[in-house]
Amino acid sequence: TRTARPLAVIALLGLALACGGEAEHGAPPPVAVEAARVRAERVAETVRAVGTLEASEEAMIRAEVDARVRQIHFEEGAPVAEGALLVALDDDEVRAEVSEMEARARQVAARVEENRRALERRRPLLEKRLVSEEEFRSQEMAVRAGEAALEAARASLRAARKRLADHRIEAPLAGQAGERLVSPGDFLQIGDPVVPIYVSELLEVSFRVPERHLDRLAPGQAVQVHVSAYSDGAFPGEVAFLDPSVDPLSRTVTLKARLLNGEGMLRPGLFAHVDLVLAVRPDAAVVPEEAIVPREDGDWVFVVEEGTAFRRRVEVGERMPGYVEILQGLVP
Repeated sequence: TRTARPLAVIALLGLALACGGEAEHGAPPPVAVEAARVRAERVAETVRAVGTLEASEEAMIRAEVDARVRQIHFEEGAPVAEGALLVALDDDEVRAEVSEMEARARQVAARVEENRRALERRRPLLEKRLVSEEEFRSQEMAVRAGEAALEAARASLRAARKRLADHRIEAPLAGQAGERLVSPGDFLQIGDPVVPIYVSELLEVSFRVPERHLDRLAPGQAVQVHVSAYSDGAFPGEVAFLDPSVDPLSRTVTLKARLLNGEGMLRPGLFAHVDLVLAVRPDAAVVPEEAIVPREDGDWVFVVEEGTAFRRRVEVGERMPGYVEILQGLVP
């Protein structure tokens, strides 16, 4: 990334020249060359890695009861809301069971209430000694036994209602439905897959960088994600996870970056190139790439001083399309 700035010092491009000075008698005339300014630009130091895009959240919806598929309520690839009905299973048998348990719970509750009223009627009679202590305690025990039976009936009813609810397979989170794995009439057993749900508005990409960069890695660092499907642009994101360990075999560190996918252009599973920004230098010295003269003893440029080109050694930094950052040897 580069931002143009006002420029001052001039760097020379083109053919390598001899060091400056007056030409000797009979020597060939000076060679005309093209010059360019040393520019101050924003340079981002990056390291490139590869990874695969994944949904930030993904759930495989599975059957929780043994039952036959009655009806499908979603379309493959379509968005689904949290709690939306995905698949209805045949629930006639369990509905009948729930109705039976509801009736039984009502009966037990009625007997408990009747026993409670009888106990309350005996309480003043006990105070007047018109009923025995033994008869009163027996009535109390009947109430307690009825309350226990009522709690057991209600627990059984809750379990039956849970089984009935499990015959409605619903989306546990909002997202996008994947491939449908069942059809009407299929008999599902507990654990059988039904459909995956992807949260694709926020994607993740996992990638590795060499351990030598470890002291320069941190959550929140910016990344640029490139995919071959959209070669003319990059998708911005930031590091969300940094593995606290280093892989002893590859000597790399695993990172995860997250990026928004608001327009839905990206898909989980896409291969991606990730440019991780390690540092940003807002006023770096930048020269055209063709100004660099590589030699065995390092990189050089020719710098104009009072109309003459002199050779100067430089330390090269980041390389960008058509331009090179100069870390030492030149200033804007």
